[in-house]
Amino acid sequence: MSKGRVCLAYSGVRLTGLDTSTILKWLILEGYTVVCFLAAIGQEEDWAEVEKKALALGAERMVIEDLQREFVEEIVFRAIQCNAIYEDRYLLGTSLARPIIARAQVRVAEQYNCDILSHGCTGKGNDQVRFELAFKACNPKMKVIAPWRMPEFIQKFQGRADLLKFAAENNIPVSSSPKAPWSMDDNLVHCSYEAGVLEDPDHSPPKELWTRTVDPIDAPDVPYNFTIHFEKGIPTKVVTPEGEVTDSVALFKLLNKIGHDNGVGRIDIVENRFIGLKSRGCYDTPGLTIARLAHLDLEGLVMDAKVRKLRDQFVTIEWSHCLYNGMYFSPEREFLENSLVYSQESVTGEVRMSVYKGAAYVLGRKSDASNLYSQEDASMDSLEGFSPMDTSGFIAIQAIRLEKYGLQKIKDGKPLTKAGSRSAISRLVRQSSPLRSLPATAPAVRRCWRAQYSSKSELPKTVTINSQTYPVDPEWYNLSPTILNLTSRKLHLQKDHPVSITRQIIESVFPSPTFLPYNNLDPVVSTHENFDSLGFPANHPGRAKTDTYYINSTTLLRTHTSAHEAELFKASKSPGYLISADVYRRDEIDKSHYPVFHQMEGARVWDRTKVPKGDIVAAVERDIEALPKHDMKVEDPNPAFHAERNPLQSSHTAEEAEAVGRHLKRSLELMVAEIFKRVKESHARAGIQQDTEPLKVRWVEAYFPFTSPSWELEQDILNNAGVPDQIGWAFGVGLERIAMLLFQIPDIRLFWSKDERFLSQFAGVGDDLGKLKPFVGFSKHPACYKDVSFWLPGHSKESAAGGNDKGQREGWHENDLMEVVRDVCGDVVEDVVLMDSFEHPKTRRRSVCYRVNYRSLEKTLTNDEANGLHEGLKREMVGRLGVEIR
Repeated sequence: MSKGRVCLAYSGVRLTGLDTSTILKWLILEGYTVVCFLAAIGQEEDWAEVEKKALALGAERMVIEDLQREFVEEIVFRAIQCNAIYEDRYLLGTSLARPIIARAQVRVAEQYNCDILSHGCTGKGNDQVRFELAFKACNPKMKVIAPWRMPEFIQKFQGRADLLKFAAENNIPVSSSPKAPWSMDDNLVHCSYEAGVLEDPDHSPPKELWTRTVDPIDAPDVPYNFTIHFEKGIPTKVVTPEGEVTDSVALFKLLNKIGHDNGVGRIDIVENRFIGLKSRGCYDTPGLTIARLAHLDLEGLVMDAKVRKLRDQFVTIEWSHCLYNGMYFSPEREFLENSLVYSQESVTGEVRMSVYKGAAYVLGRKSDASNLYSQEDASMDSLEGFSPMDTSGFIAIQAIRLEKYGLQKIKDGKPLTKAGSRSAISRLVRQSSPLRSLPATAPAVRRCWRAQYSSKSELPKTVTINSQTYPVDPEWYNLSPTILNLTSRKLHLQKDHPVSITRQIIESVFPSPTFLPYNNLDPVVSTHENFDSLGFPANHPGRAKTDTYYINSTTLLRTHTSAHEAELFKASKSPGYLISADVYRRDEIDKSHYPVFHQMEGARVWDRTKVPKGDIVAAVERDIEALPKHDMKVEDPNPAFHAERNPLQSSHTAEEAEAVGRHLKRSLELMVAEIFKRVKESHARAGIQQDTEPLKVRWVEAYFPFTSPSWELEQDILNNAGVPDQIGWAFGVGLERIAMLLFQIPDIRLFWSKDERFLSQFAGVGDDLGKLKPFVGFSKHPACYKDVSFWLPGHSKESAAGGNDKGQREGWHENDLMEVVRDVCGDVVEDVVLMDSFEHPKTRRRSVCYRVNYRSLEKTLTNDEANGLHEGLKREMVGRLGVEIR
């Protein structure tokens, strides 16, 4: 006789289903009749195989119900309306599904006359609580069997080996594929990963773990734009370039696909379980991440401020806890939802979205039904409907209690103006500053929170770089601690660093003794060496303090390796040379620009007094014949020189120019061939499909002042160096740009990283180039965009090009902003982009808006960390640049 009829929550077969298959057989052997139930709630599953397996093991029947629409429309959309979130990170993907599953299981149990409910939840997790509280609410009379809390079951099955032994003894099919070293649970909203190797909170999630999103590094290189429409806080339509979707389930699946394809929605957290334990979990939640962000943004446009504050402080938090703690079927949840539904009455409109490499962000929003935002009211240029004079009374009333507080502090002998009060606050800020929790992207990030000196009197009298001390001129000095810290790094000399490896590869094409290498020249040079010796005119923009780092009026950090040309030509120790060195330029911030980078310069000369019979052409031709051959297909339609576009230098003959140009081109072609050979070999080692066609290259005619034809060395430099009988060529390349191609490195900031996940990928390559492989990106952390708008100081200034350049003003240059960003934020900022420029028609004041992209290479920044950096940036901008924040 049966002990009772049990409805068992069955887990399917895709993830082996070993636990619940064991429980099914165990219940049958214990004398129970078992009806199996499985909710189709968006997971991937072989439904026919599930039914076949359950019936083969002895289940009376296998019931599968499609609950996707019920799940989306009843709970997922409500979570979006609520902006549901647990502990500021977790979007409740597992928690949201449990009430739907539990309620359906009770319905199935009632339909097939079961008096007992059972599940396979462990005794340490939240799900046992969620299921059983739902069971009690939906049918208080039903009993529950929870095997993983029963001593007789736990003693019999103490590990996976015991489960496998039981499976073998009872003919329970077990997947032959190896079990992943973590557990998974998925539904339409997300996939969760926990346990196994993830129980170590410092163990990085393996790349193959994530199933719902592509690695952001591998996501498309162009943003994907789309629009989400809302009615009363519920998504009703998604419009993409391919069409539109309005069905609730199809709509959510489309958002999942958009998020999946662009790597949006990954988090890795440690959370506090309801039962009191901490748990590490990784979650893939693409569609809900996107929908929640769009909904939050639309609320800012249409929702009353006080209603939103109450909803955020009470309804969102408590509703989220109800779901997380298994209290969905409770009176408090019903009470909360009544308030929630009312709060969403005005949340109707549309939000334009974009996703790109792990990040989702808003492009714009509008609402025809309800719009509390007024462009006219918000404008700084309009006084309609608002009198600034009214603000005086508002401030006076708000200040009443603060005045009383200030007077009491004075009476107590603790006035708020005393430095002691500020010091206490400063200590607190230093202890809680977001910068303390940032990785050591560079020592300067921590030291440069207040990087610039507040007055010229605070500047150092001298500065020491590479053991050499130089006097500082306050009128010229513009080196920040960030830049000073980088002068000692010398990446081109660090063993197994990709910049150093790239240098080695290029040096192999230009062998000694013809080309002597110079790799350790000091970065501090004179203005004569950097500019005058090369023929830079006095008004050249490269001389400006906005472009160049000065120590004093005659001493600076080199802006190019050519600063050493004259010195080396004068020494004439060899027919050619190679220089590799760090160079410094104040520049914009993006993934391909950095204020310090590495150049490699090469030169080759022939001396008329030393070649046979003084015949330069014959000597060059002999050297061309001695150069190795390559198999590239080279297209060169350009004449050796052109009277107008690329004229001869006066001291050169046509034959000399043609011969020298051919030698340079062949030399550089050999360099290109060697680099792309290494690229091809590294891709082959990495299993990347190769193009079998020969490499095709094309020479493009270009003109640079002083160097025409522009593959020759300017003769004036040789003359000034005291070697007027020499003629030759010179070239220069950026090592980072070539290394980015060679190693497939996507972001120039990575070269300066000390993260072992980056550096370890190049170990041993310096000694054996046969180990060279493409860089494999570790998880790209999401971007956090912050805008800053401000009025520029001073008056209009015409740029060198004859117009206003990026809102340039007297006393203001965009590169000054970039320096402040680098000093305050270090390498945490990926790029800074000018978004808008506006000139007031009456006052002629100019306002600009820049978008700062905060994205650490080594961790996910919290919003508080990004906000802390952004506020610090704005303070520095006001203090150092004299701008007025809008």
